[in-house]
Amino acid sequence: SAYNGPPRYDWIDVEAAAAIKVQSVFRRHQVLRQLEDEGKSTAAIRNSIRARNSMKKSVIGEDVPGVFRFCGLGLLFTDAIGDDTNALNAEDNVVRDEKFNRKIVKEEKMRKFRMRKKSDVVIEESVEVVDNIEE
Repeated sequence: SAYNGPPRYDWIDVEAAAAIKVQSVFRRHQVLRQLEDEGKSTAAIRNSIRARNSMKKSVIGEDVPGVFRFCGLGLLFTDAIGDDTNALNAEDNVVRDEKFNRKIVKEEKMRKFRMRKKSDVVIEESVEVVDNIEE
């Protein structure tokens, strides 16, 4: 290479890498959507759809009558027995939001941190004591 030491990046390198990444994500999304519209799917597509749908559903709460909890009818008829999925998931959302806010505050604090700059000029002062010998 032409230079010794760590690699040197110019702004165009960073911009090009970001543009390539955005383009690849968009192309992947476009192809997955096209396959989904055509009715073709892979295991990854089906798993992501299941994961997305499972986030919307809730687990059976403690307020569901025991019979429904025992036989699994509560899973089938969650809305019919009065469970509100938004209310059941609200606590999880609050915890997630608090964690996210803590992370943002921590990052802001770290951005404000600046290393203490030491001066490049070193000044040494000394005093020399000379006895008067003219006696």
